[in-house]
Amino acid sequence: MGDDRARELSEVEQALRASVPTPPDMAGPPQLDPYAAIVEFAEHELELARDGRIEDLRALAPRWEELTAELPEVPPATARGPLQRAAALHARTNATLLSLREAMLCDLRATARASRAAHGYASVGHRRVRRVDESA
Repeated sequence: MGDDRARELSEVEQALRASVPTPPDMAGPPQLDPYAAIVEFAEHELELARDGRIEDLRALAPRWEELTAELPEVPPATARGPLQRAAALHARTNATLLSLREAMLCDLRATARASRAAHGYASVGHRRVRRVDESA
């Protein structure tokens, strides 16, 4: 009977310890909700796209795989808000990238025109230019 009483006291002590909040300085690093992490990731993607940092944006692909690897196939109802926000951010990132693409294509067309013009002038050849001496 003594062992049962000791076991009950031990269980009560464990329950009490579990109910006492751990001070922040003793807790481990805070775990970010995976859906909130996806929103942060989408915000970072948008920032990189706005800054035109395409290579940095491409380098994020492995991080996306890490974020989504452990997610359930069907997200919980609580994930709806963050997932909608992430989808909206993704749409803005896509629009930003399309704008950057269009600007680059315009620059390429302008460069091609300038190059054709320069080649056109170069093909005229060197003409002998007569100079007039106005000092006389």
